[in-house]
Amino acid sequence: MKIKIVNDTDKKICKCENWLEHWKLFGYQLMPKFCSEVNCFNKPEVGTHVQRVEAADNECFIIPLCKKHHEEFLKTLEVRDDVRLVPASPDSTCGNS
Repeated sequence: MKIKIVNDTDKKICKCENWLEHWKLFGYQLMPKFCSEVNCFNKPEVGTHVQRVEAADNECFIIPLCKKHHEEFLKTLEVRDDVRLVPASPDSTCGNS
């Protein structure tokens, strides 16, 4: 799956400790051992705001990435198919608790 990293500074504030914690709470799967980028074997350290490249909408999601890939703003990455995209909107996740 192809995603692009988007700026998270204008996103709604999450009630979770940080965006990686948000992914852990609402991803409903174990934390991956490696960064979500298909060819990266670094440890995931950051919850990153992304959008699907092929999607018609601009819905924003969180995925776990290493710091190197997290900083590649607007770059298109290929990510592992088994990593769940967690909605970044607190309205549909932690804002409902």
